[in-house]
Amino acid sequence: MAANAANGPLCELRRLVVEFPQPHGPPRRVLEDVDLEVRAGEVLALLGPSGCGKSTILRVLAGLLAPTGGEVRFRGAPLRGVNPAVGFMFQGAALFPWMTVARNVSEVLRAAGTPPAEVPARTERALRLVGLAEVADAYPRELSGGMKQRVGTARALSLEPELLFMDEPFSQVDALTAEALRAEILDIWAAAERRPSAIVLVSHDIPEVVYMADRIVVLDANPGRVRAVIDDPLPRPRDYRSPGLAQLVDRLHDVITGMEMPDVPAGGAPVEALPDASAGDVIGLVEYLDARGGREDVFRIAAETDSRFDRTINAVNAAELLDLVDSASSGRPTRSGARSGASASWASGSSGRCRTPSPGAPAAGWSATSCSSSSRSPRRARTSRRCSNGSCPGRATAASSSTTPRRRCSPRPEGPRRGSRDGRSPGDRPGGPRGPPAPAP
Repeated sequence: MAANAANGPLCELRRLVVEFPQPHGPPRRVLEDVDLEVRAGEVLALLGPSGCGKSTILRVLAGLLAPTGGEVRFRGAPLRGVNPAVGFMFQGAALFPWMTVARNVSEVLRAAGTPPAEVPARTERALRLVGLAEVADAYPRELSGGMKQRVGTARALSLEPELLFMDEPFSQVDALTAEALRAEILDIWAAAERRPSAIVLVSHDIPEVVYMADRIVVLDANPGRVRAVIDDPLPRPRDYRSPGLAQLVDRLHDVITGMEMPDVPAGGAPVEALPDASAGDVIGLVEYLDARGGREDVFRIAAETDSRFDRTINAVNAAELLDLVDSASSGRPTRSGARSGASASWASGSSGRCRTPSPGAPAAGWSATSCSSSSRSPRRARTSRRCSNGSCPGRATAASSSTTPRRRCSPRPEGPRRGSRDGRSPGDRPGGPRGPPAPAP
């Protein structure tokens, strides 16, 4: 319901600071610079992660906890001591197990100084309001979880409070019971006599908050601060399945997870996340390409580095987003003018802009070329292989310049090949893949 702003807020926090002393070290700051108003005729919800100070705010507003700094006001005057206009519902029912349902309610009235002659009637009225008049003589052990929570509700409402504070009151009951209790609370609040006049609800349940509240205060943690105050304009009675409620639930979820700041206009270019590749994979790819003349087949990279192909592709994509390599679907020309398959190239001295693979392009058409944002001269390509016939079949060239001198691989000196006991490779031995078996002596 709309708040009656003309009469001013019922409760108000101004630059509230709350610190808790620690056995060792400085005190821990729980709340910092919190400004908040509770208006007549509204349901206000406090929403945020665990440890952000929601329950602490309730206790400060109720006068159960003195703030470290700032100001707490009730009806325009500083609050001193316990707020007499507040009824409190806790997470658990917190009933006296040795007392009957009626005694659990009447004891609160006696402690509040209610005239003894009025206690029985107000107790019965409160129990009838929550549908427990028939179990007034039962003990808490004989009640279900939902019935115990109704006793807690009756105990808070028996005081006829102007403000009803609820600290996650439905967290201990099942979903269907919680839904029924929410509807009952709202029906009581919307009654003609309007007692309580306002409700302050603490909850972790976003749909519950959207269903019940008129305004929603989203809090940050460590220390607790007000991140945003969001109005809930949905008409009552509300339906959990309505599109408007679902949209507001999604919006609140985005606010809490940090995806949206309603008080700050959206702006800036979208940021593309890096693929799942480590820094070592990206550096290793760049060094691998540099050592092989700046261009290599992606499948060969995966095979020679003994890496999974998807990991190699992730490294290429991450290096491309960092402007370290350039991948293109056109492949690369070979010495004969034909196009090879997927390849990755190192091209220093390029313009700094990388070509992006065409969406849906097959992997066999990819090439990757490294990019450099500077205009320095092309670096010489290095090779880590030696060729046996005096010319390297994959001569290393810098892909960014056709004038870069080519480096021929020097001939391998004659002599036994590494890893061979008799100077012959496995393919040259009898029975090897390079010839028929030698005749028997």
